[in-house]
Amino acid sequence: MNANAYYQFAAWLQKNEPALFGELERRANMVPAEARALAGWTDIFSTVGSALGSAAKNVGSFLTSEAGMATVGGLATVYLASQSQKNAMNLQLAQVQAGQSPLPIQNTVTNGGQVSPYYYPPAGGMPQPLTTQLTNYLMPPQSFVKEYWPLLAGGGGLLLLFMLSSRK
Repeated sequence: MNANAYYQFAAWLQKNEPALFGELERRANMVPAEARALAGWTDIFSTVGSALGSAAKNVGSFLTSEAGMATVGGLATVYLASQSQKNAMNLQLAQVQAGQSPLPIQNTVTNGGQVSPYYYPPAGGMPQPLTTQLTNYLMPPQSFVKEYWPLLAGGGGLLLLFMLSSRK
């Protein structure tokens, strides 16, 4: 788990989804401080830098817990109106859970006055609307074991049965 990624994610939420961030902050303040962060992470979080406000640090610390991550996932369905915003949230959650910093995605007001998430390529390319195809492309890969666990377990079971049957 990358402590800095959680803080950066909290700062991203604060900037791009302020209503959702506000509710997370309210819920984080209801949890005792020692239950918010994993053991020993409080000191790490305090050294991340003063660029983040105390609210982002508080929410970032809360998000390191299972309850915090479950809360953000549940609240996203309530607070995010469009599917593209939900896609952006799922992508950012996957990034953080993979130990990576959030992607450069920002909510942008389009010509029609609608707020939509846009991906800003790090190399300075043209911003792109966050479509389902782009979301799938940017999604971090799952680990080999997690992706193929059923096949590995089945193969291991068959191998065990073969070995036991050949011992006779």
